[in-house]
Amino acid sequence: MKKYLLMTFALLFISCTPQEIDSLAQVVTSFYPLTYFTEQIAGDYVNITQITPDGIEPHEYALSTNDLKAIETADLTVAQGGAFENWAEEFYFGQLVDYSGLVLVYSHEMDFVLNEENLLDPHVWLDPVLAQEMVLLLSDYLSELDPEHAPEFRTNAEAIRAKLAALDEEISAGLSSCQTNKLIVTHDAFSYFSSRYNLETLPLLNAADFDEPSLQELKDLADYAKENGLAVIYMESLE
Repeated sequence: MKKYLLMTFALLFISCTPQEIDSLAQVVTSFYPLTYFTEQIAGDYVNITQITPDGIEPHEYALSTNDLKAIETADLTVAQGGAFENWAEEFYFGQLVDYSGLVLVYSHEMDFVLNEENLLDPHVWLDPVLAQEMVLLLSDYLSELDPEHAPEFRTNAEAIRAKLAALDEEISAGLSSCQTNKLIVTHDAFSYFSSRYNLETLPLLNAADFDEPSLQELKDLADYAKENGLAVIYMESLE
């Protein structure tokens, strides 16, 4: 059985180290959205280990010794890439462990964008349309990992894609009656979502380092909110 390291956003890592296992295939996921998609596609046919604990910021999480062991012994490791996890590129370039046999593959199926800081935005799953492409990628790699259950994986993937398509329609319909397309968010994670639904987002935190805003930036933020009649800052929850 081949062993894979997959980065679903801009990078796909594939390790070709053979590993024979007698039980369920071992799949490691970086954080919850990838865990959810993998669970929905694979069902009970794989054993999934999530690296970043729920409630912890994935951007800042550092791999533990147990995490490294889980990745090294997994048949498939799914990470977002695009600098979303601070360990993924280090892992690929051999700075964490000597992980021979890796091949770097770029996904040309999605249109990736730059955020306001001219950085590649890794939050592609927040766009329900692009999330459907992520689901297809996961389905393909899980099918290669476990060909016997490939038909089930594809059926499950199509069911998830249908739900995401319905979500896209629901969001579009809901936003159509809004009086403004401007909103303030905690950090610049909504490039894809904003582009999809014609929104203008102003981030509170810098996408590059998550530094707290300066007094001048807070003043600019308050002026922007006042000028546009905005009374809410949208914050993501880690719960």
